[in-house]
Amino acid sequence: MSPKSIEALAMLPNEVQMQLTDIAEVFAAVPAVELFLLFGSYARGDYVIDHNTGYRSDFDLLAVTKTAKDAADYNIFMGLEERTRQIAGKTPVSLIRHDIAELNREIRMGQFFFADIIREGIVLYDSHHVQLAKPKAVTLQERFELTRGYFNTWFASASSLWTVAHHIPFIERRMAAFLLHQAAERFYHAVTLVYDGYKHRTHNLELLASYAEPHHQLLQPSLARTSADDEHYFSLLKRAYIEARYSLKYDVTKPELTEMYLRVFDFAKRVRSVCLEKLASYFGAEALGELPDIEENVDLNELPPPPDNLNDQEALDLWQMVVKRFVQKRGDERYEEGHEAGKQEGEFIGELRGKVQERAQAIIDVLAQRNIAISDTEREQILNTRDEEMLKLYWQRVFEVQSVTQMFVINGKI
Repeated sequence: MSPKSIEALAMLPNEVQMQLTDIAEVFAAVPAVELFLLFGSYARGDYVIDHNTGYRSDFDLLAVTKTAKDAADYNIFMGLEERTRQIAGKTPVSLIRHDIAELNREIRMGQFFFADIIREGIVLYDSHHVQLAKPKAVTLQERFELTRGYFNTWFASASSLWTVAHHIPFIERRMAAFLLHQAAERFYHAVTLVYDGYKHRTHNLELLASYAEPHHQLLQPSLARTSADDEHYFSLLKRAYIEARYSLKYDVTKPELTEMYLRVFDFAKRVRSVCLEKLASYFGAEALGELPDIEENVDLNELPPPPDNLNDQEALDLWQMVVKRFVQKRGDERYEEGHEAGKQEGEFIGELRGKVQERAQAIIDVLAQRNIAISDTEREQILNTRDEEMLKLYWQRVFEVQSVTQMFVINGKI
């Protein structure tokens, strides 16, 4: 089934028809845009314009380019979005953009979000230089499995980042704030993927909230923004994506960080509730099986766990960074303890009890976190290593090897 032609706009009020026609002309004038579609409630005809409350359904728009470079060009689409919002007036605008190769790949794979666009959408402009693929027929069971997979991946990833954030405030509160932003962002992605089958390309929490919140009353608002205090904490979280990493002016106190933990935790519980409700709408709650949750009690004295999805390179890199900082701090603490003991037993023994022994124990801890089997003999070999250079080599390898034997190999020999 192909999208409907622009004549299908006749079902909409005259004012809306004029707005969409004017918006289409703006996109048609840009050479990078090959195809431009309206989808969602206005394309289906179930839109809402409530003059009493002021609520209006979004104009959901898809711009298709020939190349991935054009689709990612911020300079092209920043101006287009601004002009579109001016024409749309009080009606919110949600614009997504994809190159034709990526779009057709998703359609052929049976990605239901794009299949729905093709089935229900209205073509507002077509250069006739690109052609849409035919959607693969997706069964309800396949749609359920895909959606359940989205939740497992994104909610688990977000929960891991929330947990990891607890392990580094003693090193850098700004980095903890950044990790909390990343967790909140992924919780939002979990909602839109479960409900829409779509992950929005933005790190802006305010925009992500606008996409997620309409799906359920429990998410309105998902992260409170009603009082001055609410606005303050939401602003800290939103700004953390850029400022917490690159601006020395960004500051977050320990009490503020604690409050941000609690707010993101509350948000996570809401997200899990609404996502499970949606998943249960397919075949009932009994069909859901075991799904990830967020752990409320975090032991700051234990090594943080790795992300559930080890193919998520961003989450894996963050975990490795946090583990290294965690071990460094714990090693410094042990060194101080050893240094004190060294006053009586000698400086060398004190240092051994500190940095060297801690590095050896950290290597064993990481192997355990990665579920790599280690024999008693191998454990003793690591703990009894007194060569700092050798321990450094083990430490460099422990995040990559698949067995302890691989970690021990030196110049092709064990």
